[in-house]
Amino acid sequence: ADQARDLQLRLCSICAPKHNTVWSLLQQQRQGCSSLSMGHSGLDSLLAGGLQLSAITELAGPAGVGKTQWCVEMAVRCLLTEPSKSVIYIDTEAAFMPSRVVEVLSERLPPDEQHRVPELLSRIMVHQPSTVSSLHKIVRELEMQAAECGAGLVVVDSIASLARKEFPPHQPGQQGGAWRRVLLMAGWAASLKTLAANRNLVVLVSNQVSSRTVACEVAPEEEDEAALAPAGVREECEGGGGDGEEESSRSSLVQYRQYVTPALGNTWSHFINTRLILQYTDHSPIRQLLIAKSPVSPFATFNYTIEASGVKVQGGGSYSYSGSDPGLHMIHVEQGPIVS
Repeated sequence: ADQARDLQLRLCSICAPKHNTVWSLLQQQRQGCSSLSMGHSGLDSLLAGGLQLSAITELAGPAGVGKTQWCVEMAVRCLLTEPSKSVIYIDTEAAFMPSRVVEVLSERLPPDEQHRVPELLSRIMVHQPSTVSSLHKIVRELEMQAAECGAGLVVVDSIASLARKEFPPHQPGQQGGAWRRVLLMAGWAASLKTLAANRNLVVLVSNQVSSRTVACEVAPEEEDEAALAPAGVREECEGGGGDGEEESSRSSLVQYRQYVTPALGNTWSHFINTRLILQYTDHSPIRQLLIAKSPVSPFATFNYTIEASGVKVQGGGSYSYSGSDPGLHMIHVEQGPIVS
């Protein structure tokens, strides 16, 4: 019985997730080994050092805003700041350009270190799945690969692409496309979180955006203002249920408003630890990064540009403790903001 008990304890010590004390976590944070710097002191300060290890960080934004550029930026930063670490890069949209990585590395390295470029490139392992099943297989085997190559960063660009393509919410001839997608994403999120915790690495995923339409009732006294809405955006509704001619003659106006929000729905937003929203501004080529969800930071905004040497965050940023609902936040697309 004692031998069986000892064997059980040994197996549990091997299989069960390792725990950390608060003191050890605090020491890791003070030593700067609990995060991956994003290259800007103000942004890093708000995020407790940058992208957190043992956690999932999401970059969400419209097409062309720079999600892949940020993924490349963080991959290069991992290579340059962690000489013993590698990067696993999962490219689901065929957006990864090796020449761009070479350009950023060449701009960052001094002339006498340009010979390091081939060695640095050899530390990026790229997967390019084209189906949900192939991505699912890669995710299942990530922990073994991360252990073999000593990964410090895992990038999935984009986590939404294949799932949205194969499991649209209203798939003709099939029921429950949205729920199948939710279950699939939940499985991936669990695997990525386990990977991040067990291997003490950063998981960075990019996400697309989708537009939503909501109906807002406008009070009668605001009817003139709402009437200025474009044709097809408003709809007259008779107010029923009143008593008397005066009440029945009053009408309310329902105005349909569109807003852009990160894709994959509200359930997915609970799977990630940090959400960074990328959006356009009215001052091209300046774009904006918003800390929309974070366990350590208030709501904050930072401007950035995309240059030959990578992504450059500008200024000191601005932040507020009031925050906003990240699921309903107004995201500026290339054509201008869509009002929420």
